[in-house]
Amino acid sequence: MSTNDRRKYYDKVGRRNTHTHNFAKKVRICMDLFEHYVEDVNIIEQLPQSLVYMMADYPEHYEKGPWQVELYDPIYSHFMSHCPCRITRWNIWYAKVNVSSQYHSEQFLNNNETISDVRAQRWGLANKLGYANFAEMVQHRTMAGGVNHVIEVLETIKTVAYPSAQQELATLQDYANNREFFQGELKVWDYAYYKTQREKDIVG
Repeated sequence: MSTNDRRKYYDKVGRRNTHTHNFAKKVRICMDLFEHYVEDVNIIEQLPQSLVYMMADYPEHYEKGPWQVELYDPIYSHFMSHCPCRITRWNIWYAKVNVSSQYHSEQFLNNNETISDVRAQRWGLANKLGYANFAEMVQHRTMAGGVNHVIEVLETIKTVAYPSAQQELATLQDYANNREFFQGELKVWDYAYYKTQREKDIVG
């Protein structure tokens, strides 16, 4: 690689790192801006005490609140697993999956363009080194055996895992249907909660 090509290569590395940093920064800012306080004591009473403690603004008086849900783990995943209110679960889930999306464009926190920039810089780096794409460049340094081999392995896993996942979802659906007040089809924001409830019933 000539001196000029080396300079261009490291320039692309710098740009990629900048875009990657910006992506992570926007995600962090969006998650920090999110606020959701749980005011329903009935919800709090059904949460594990350790979770209530983490959610409390004043841990020394965690039993009195106020209690805030964050989009960071472990609070997010634990709350989704134990919150009995479906509307509240949906609200938290919706905020999580839309972090740095088009809904944050007015705050200049939309990551759509940043993702395109990262992909472009990755392709440029791979192309500069003679690879067809970034995935091919990355796997070349591993024992994966090529992009096509990775895809074949994933497809093999899918043939076994997918039917089991479908069966597990069907079991959760039946469990939810047999519980009082639940109607309709389980959604993504329901899975963790009903899985946790079912496990509690099994263990006793």
